[in-house]
Amino acid sequence: MLSVYFKQYERGSLSIPEVNALEHETGRKLLRTGLEERYGLRLPGEELEKQLAAAPDGKPYLKDHPAVFFNITHCEGFAACAFYDAPVGCDAEKPGYYLDVLPRRILSQEESRFFSLHKENEAERDFLFCRFWTLKEAMVKCTGEGMDADVRTVTFRFEGDGLPYGAEGELLPGPVALYEPLAMSAPLQSAECQPRPLPLPVACADSRFHVRQFLMPGGHIVAVCAAGEIPEVEFCRNH
Repeated sequence: MLSVYFKQYERGSLSIPEVNALEHETGRKLLRTGLEERYGLRLPGEELEKQLAAAPDGKPYLKDHPAVFFNITHCEGFAACAFYDAPVGCDAEKPGYYLDVLPRRILSQEESRFFSLHKENEAERDFLFCRFWTLKEAMVKCTGEGMDADVRTVTFRFEGDGLPYGAEGELLPGPVALYEPLAMSAPLQSAECQPRPLPLPVACADSRFHVRQFLMPGGHIVAVCAAGEIPEVEFCRNH
């Protein structure tokens, strides 16, 4: 089972340096919690820092526990740490404004054609771009390449009966239920407000990797990517 420990928080009046420090410490806390609960490894602050090392590609690992695979992500108001029994990547973002140049820099030709079908609806376009972005980030964090890699060489395809494909497999114009209306009225810590899989499952064209995407309470999108099958994903909220 792939486990994702997460925490949501309000920025309030914190300065940028204070937010950066909060994100860093929250990620470390989630890592410590997951290591203890999932693997029985109790590593207090200083001991954890001594254990952490970086591979040649920059991906962090534990010196004495190289078979423990984890990945941390954080964005404004949200942090998560994913654990799995194989290399794993995790990314979280909240849909919203992005630079117009970014789709051309990260989308493959097939993804660009799919994206172009939804550019007239701003909310759907922003949501769809965030789905692609988190998938690409999770993928390169899983492989250790980082976003300096040419992520246009990897294609993600949405699956489901609602997709507008023609007889030859080509994409056709037509409505696609890419997302559900977001109910944001529930408090972030509400027990009733749980992560849920996003409509239209997604697959990586590179069959070595498998991905899953979820909508979190508060509207963040979380993508996880693993080298191998992902039979189940569990979310553990950290208060």
